[in-house]
Amino acid sequence: MECGAITPAPLHFVRNHGAVPVLDWNTHRVNICGDVGRSSSISMKQLVKMSAVTLPVLLVCAGNRRKEQNMRKQTIGFSWGPAGFNPKP
Repeated sequence: MECGAITPAPLHFVRNHGAVPVLDWNTHRVNICGDVGRSSSISMKQLVKMSAVTLPVLLVCAGNRRKEQNMRKQTIGFSWGPAGFNPKP
């Protein structure tokens, strides 16, 4: 399948350092808060009834290029380089 720069949905992954949460569709809520005009909470049923928008987005590991971050200020993570390359495993 040719997709160019777009990763096909079947090739997406879950990347997490902890367990992937098990959510109950009937009780899980999405909370919208922070730098918003009005905080709110919506159910999954409300969420799927909303209009969908498709946008190309970039999914990047937060450790990508951490080597350069560690050169400025040491973090607790490995010194990953570009594309998750770790020169000192």
